[in-house]
Amino acid sequence: MVNRAIPHSDAWFAALEKFNPTQAAHSRYIVKAAGSTSVCSVCGDTPTTDFEVVGPSIEPDAPVIFRLCDDCYGIRAAAGGRKKLVLLCRSGVRSIAAAKRATELGAEAYNILEGFEGNTDDQGHRGLIGGWRKRGLPWKQN
Repeated sequence: MVNRAIPHSDAWFAALEKFNPTQAAHSRYIVKAAGSTSVCSVCGDTPTTDFEVVGPSIEPDAPVIFRLCDDCYGIRAAAGGRKKLVLLCRSGVRSIAAAKRATELGAEAYNILEGFEGNTDDQGHRGLIGGWRKRGLPWKQN
C-alpha cells in the first residue's frame, strides 16, 4: 500500500524511519534546525513543493510524498547515476550537503569548495576570503 503521509508529519517520519532510517534522521535534523516543517526534506531551504514518487518498484508502506526545494528536486531528477553533477552555492555549505545527498541517490557529485563567495570575514562579509569569484575563476553575471 502506498503511504501518502504529509511530509514532516509524525506519520511521514514513522514511515520513512522503517524504509530509510538514515534519511529519516537527516530530515528530522533538517526540520528541527530550521524550526519549520515547510522546509526542504534534504537541505532545509525554502520555498518548497511536495512531489510524489510514482512507479512500479515503490516499497510497500514507503512514503511517496517528499518536500523539496527547486535545487534538490533538480538534483534528484538528474541523479539517475547517469550524470555527473557539479554543485555550487554561495558559501559551499549547502552544496556540500547537496553533493553528499546526490551521491546517496546514485549520482557522481562534486562540490565546489568555498562556494562562489567564500567564508565570511570578521565583519560578516563574503567575497573577500576564498570562493570561486575571489580566486579569479571564470563567471558571468546575467
